[in-house]
Amino acid sequence: MKTKIFTPSKTYSGVRAGVRFINGEGETDNKELIGWFKSKGYFIGARPQEAVDPDPKSAPVTGPTEDEVKALKYDALVELAKKLEIEDAAKTKKDELVAAVLEKLKTQK
Repeated sequence: MKTKIFTPSKTYSGVRAGVRFINGEGETDNKELIGWFKSKGYFIGARPQEAVDPDPKSAPVTGPTEDEVKALKYDALVELAKKLEIEDAAKTKKDELVAAVLEKLKTQK
């Protein structure tokens, strides 16, 4: 089941950690990514009205760190790689997949 994730800014649109956000709202069913977003200040399930920041520049702009990518379980890493449009993600060894994801994240900044 997909879980809604909200950025601190209602107007942010873009991709973070492989999740597409439109007007500050995205969704995923990956529990590890949900935990990562929560740790970065995103709102899970609902957005508290008093926490809304109208400035889109205040939204988090970084993806997962190298250590966070390396810590992902293989299935979560494959899901992230697919969302980043990395080909043959499910057929790639974990260390090679980590390198490909990190490279893709660098090019998105």
